[in-house]
Amino acid sequence: MKISKLTVTFLLGLLVFFSCRKDEWDKRDKITDPSVTQTLLEEIKADTSLSLFAAYLAKTGYDSAIASSKTYTVWAPTNAALRSIDQSYITDTAKLRLLVGNYIATQAYFSVNAADSTLRIATLNGKRVNYTGDSLNTVAIATKDIRAKNGALHILAQAFLPQPNIWDYLNQHYAGTLQQSYLQTLQYQYQDPDSAVLIGLDPNTGDPIYKEGTELQFQDQNLLG
Repeated sequence: MKISKLTVTFLLGLLVFFSCRKDEWDKRDKITDPSVTQTLLEEIKADTSLSLFAAYLAKTGYDSAIASSKTYTVWAPTNAALRSIDQSYITDTAKLRLLVGNYIATQAYFSVNAADSTLRIATLNGKRVNYTGDSLNTVAIATKDIRAKNGALHILAQAFLPQPNIWDYLNQHYAGTLQQSYLQTLQYQYQDPDSAVLIGLDPNTGDPIYKEGTELQFQDQNLLG
């Protein structure tokens, strides 16, 4: 049985056609958007205008959090924004951690999530921020809705400091008043046995000896703190 050239050409055409369709089908579930293949930390490190924030993330330990598989939102201030704030927040490690944690929240928040109303969001430092989709605590968002594989990234051209609690505010603005002096008397210390590691007792005094480098054994407490 002879097969004509026209038939052969037709069959070859069908073969090529279905081969191309198969390639397209095989690619149907492949990720082609590079933004969702990088973590939030990788996105931040890739932006040179956020190099200071990236360094502060590493210094405070928050870098490991936003590089994990958990979902976060980061509102990252630019280098210029961070240089304009009170630099005591940069030189003091505890204050720096408070500052950096002010710009990170669990879950992914994109502008569409705040389209209908302002969101009151808890951040990693224990404070809360107001997110409108276009601003964070009234600071305008310069670049928004950058997608990462573990959350959302927004860029701030300005920075703001964490809001003080009542005790901090009282000490800053009403130091020396009778009320502040009285509240000072309510401060006390307690020992958290779960924080420090006991390794022995002082043979002379009998006082406990704790492993160096464990968490603080004592903590100042105040009713307003």
